[in-house]
Amino acid sequence: MIDMKKLLQQFEEHLSLIHGIEDELLPPITSEDLDAAEKELEIKFPEEFRQLYMWHNGNQGDLFLFGQYRISPITEVLELYESTRKFADKDWYQVTNNSEVFKDCIANTKWIQFADNGGNTIVYLDLDPAKQGVVGQILESCDGDIECHFDGVQNFISDINNNILQGNLEWDDEAGSFSETDEESVAERKRSTEKMALIDGSTTLGELKELDAGVETVLIGAIKPNHDNQKHQLFIKGGLVWINGDVGKIQTPLTGVPPLVRIKVRVEKKRFFGFGAPVCYVIECERVTQ
Repeated sequence: MIDMKKLLQQFEEHLSLIHGIEDELLPPITSEDLDAAEKELEIKFPEEFRQLYMWHNGNQGDLFLFGQYRISPITEVLELYESTRKFADKDWYQVTNNSEVFKDCIANTKWIQFADNGGNTIVYLDLDPAKQGVVGQILESCDGDIECHFDGVQNFISDINNNILQGNLEWDDEAGSFSETDEESVAERKRSTEKMALIDGSTTLGELKELDAGVETVLIGAIKPNHDNQKHQLFIKGGLVWINGDVGKIQTPLTGVPPLVRIKVRVEKKRFFGFGAPVCYVIECERVTQ
């Protein structure tokens, strides 16, 4: 297997083709910086994780350079960890199953959040695996549903690299991330883009993150409603947000893209476990037609 340094060099060659990349990737941090972070977190980072941050200290801005994810700067990693320890309920740390790859619990002080997709998915470095797992494996958590596809940061980066080389991923300037290139994914993105191009004046994900609690704004995007619990996925420009409340009789078709809606919302608190979009509550909702 190619070593981590060469792997990151190859990956940077792919990233060098992206416009504005020089302003997006943060400068590397030192071994001493990582030692200090380890001391504060009371953990030891795997060597490949250290190499990742001594290559670049994550990325800033709204680009998702690592597949669909952005890597947090180490200062943000520390802030997220402290937030978890401060707000997590003690019951969340209870392990109900330790026989699989990762421990079945809601929170773990040895899960170090270091990446997110700007919405409902966050990525952890798992330093406390279950019996069949390995220290340093990567956990992806989407609304509390956790999966483990990589046994470490090196395989995580290698998978992105290989998919770019094989043509399965390509950079999408409009999305600000790498996108899948299979025909179905390309066609769906095209349909969604054509619909979104009809709309002006909608709040973007980046703008939404800056709004204070209590502020009202208008979001326009493709919705996947869940009328059972009234928690709905809304795909707006820049990423995914979660909307709570009554959206009327809007339904998702069995085929094709989700319906486009205009929703007036009230911004509430930030989502727990991450720097994603805040929770929003429906004030008004209407279908958008061409």
